[in-house]
Amino acid sequence: MNSTFPIPPLLTKFILWGIWFSITAGLVMMVVFIRPDGPGEKASAYLTVLPLIPLLISGIIRWVVLPKTNTILTTLPTFAFGLLMAEAGGILGIFLGYPIYVVPALVGLFQFAPFWAGKLKQ
Repeated sequence: MNSTFPIPPLLTKFILWGIWFSITAGLVMMVVFIRPDGPGEKASAYLTVLPLIPLLISGIIRWVVLPKTNTILTTLPTFAFGLLMAEAGGILGIFLGYPIYVVPALVGLFQFAPFWAGKLKQ
């Protein structure tokens, strides 16, 4: 017995765009509402590179792993984890006192914009 059912392509695009938009909007809202008003206490110099690690992982997922997936069942977890890594870089930057890391995090999120969702198979 086959427990899978076909997902309409329009629904697939809607799901991927919804996930992408909500995570991107969440990061923007964190920047607006959590960001410190002035120059606060910065983290140590060794921690300044910490937000770059999830951003690098996100880029690898987007440009190496994600193109190899071709069905929604294999794409969705990869897509979600890549978005998670991109957002984690921005969140780490905010809480470590380096809100400038939000810019690369937004670039990381924008690279996951699911314009490619129409190419997925059922």
